[in-house]
Amino acid sequence: MTPDLGALLPAAHIRLGLELQSKKRVFEAVGVLFEDAHGLSRDEVFRMLLERERLGSTCLGGEGAIPHGRMENLSRPLCALIRLKKPIPYDAEDGNMVRTLFFLLAPQHAKEEHLCLLAAFSRMLGDADFMARLDECAEPGDAHDLVAEWARKRREEENSAENSEAA
Repeated sequence: MTPDLGALLPAAHIRLGLELQSKKRVFEAVGVLFEDAHGLSRDEVFRMLLERERLGSTCLGGEGAIPHGRMENLSRPLCALIRLKKPIPYDAEDGNMVRTLFFLLAPQHAKEEHLCLLAAFSRMLGDADFMARLDECAEPGDAHDLVAEWARKRREEENSAENSEAA
């Protein structure tokens, strides 16, 4: 089931049009975001994201990536969206550049929820209509509403499919 991304990705966790030049600068920016919003250590967030990237790039192609990892002392998943003004090199094996990044920090124990969120963000990044509409968003609130609408529609489709199978 598609998670309620509207609740998990508040407008305060969305940054649009950032002018950053590297993956490390983006990871630093999201570290500051999570520190300011939730009191997490920006350095711990930065290190966790870099360590996860060393295991393999989180770039999915199509200028999208989902940097993610698990952290101690989280009671629930935390998400963020950063849309850069221009794509940046991302150290992906295929050389793809990245412009749209969904970040996911999950509690150590939340394996299934972590995977569901990764799947939802992956589907979102692969949805050409969603990505085109995200490009048109000028304000974080607009992007939040778009994400929430996308997730709501997926849940409705999933419920409809379940109801059809049950009939």
